Amino acid sequence: MSDWIGGKVVIDKTNPYNPERSGLLDIGKQTAAEHVSARLPRARYVKAFNTLTAGFLAESAGRTGDDRVVIFLSGDYGDAKTTAATLVHDAGFAPVDLGTLAGSARQQPEGDYYGEEFRLTDVPALARLCRCRDGP
Repeated sequence: MSDWIGGKVVIDKTNPYNPERSGLLDIGKQTAAEHVSARLPRARYVKAFNTLTAGFLAESAGRTGDDRVVIFLSGDYGDAKTTAATLVHDAGFAPVDLGTLAGSARQQPEGDYYGEEFRLTDVPALARLCRCRDGP
């Protein structure tokens, strides 16, 4: 890996999914975020913007108040998550931090938060549900 990435914040919107080919990629027990982050060892990696389609994001950006759409994010670097959360907010969404990359499975295909529109008023009940099933 070139030194150009060292220390930079990388926000990853990708998913290990390609329905035209073979569906979900087999990445073992790692989350998709852990898998990609391992390939960028010097970056301050954050997973965000990956649960909704680009078309939906374009249509829903800039809503206000309780109508703002949640963008979930995960990462292992607090400062990088702060940068990502600021970008999410400035893009017209409500950032919700799900914790570390190990906990980012909820953001990927077949995860609790993938492919659905959530608003901040929805998140507390969903977070309680997830904690009951598989921890904080």
